[in-house]
Amino acid sequence: MNLLPNKGSPHQSPSSLLIDVHYAKLNLVRRWNWDRFHRLAAFLRLTHGELASLVCIQHSHLNGIQRRNVFPGPAALLLTLLEAQVLAKCSNDIIPQPFPQYAPSTDSPEVRPDIQSPA
Repeated sequence: MNLLPNKGSPHQSPSSLLIDVHYAKLNLVRRWNWDRFHRLAAFLRLTHGELASLVCIQHSHLNGIQRRNVFPGPAALLLTLLEAQVLAKCSNDIIPQPFPQYAPSTDSPEVRPDIQSPA
């Protein structure tokens, strides 16, 4: 499992690297395994398919996810957000706020050249 999935990407910036490192430190993807998914589904009284639908995982991917015991990054993030909403008061192994404390610099009113709108 690649903890820095965007390493070497032409779109990588210092900020995107910091975000990737933040998620790696949280073990965001590694923490989501089948047992944790099952725990969340049971707590919500949902089937695995219902929880998958809730976080936009195709049901056809569930068997592979269970076999590999790993969830894709976007699904892991959505599951983390859902878990924080419903289990925060019931468990001590929850990430309450997974997003990095990241905000654009207010030093300069200029728009970054890499995010300007097309003309």
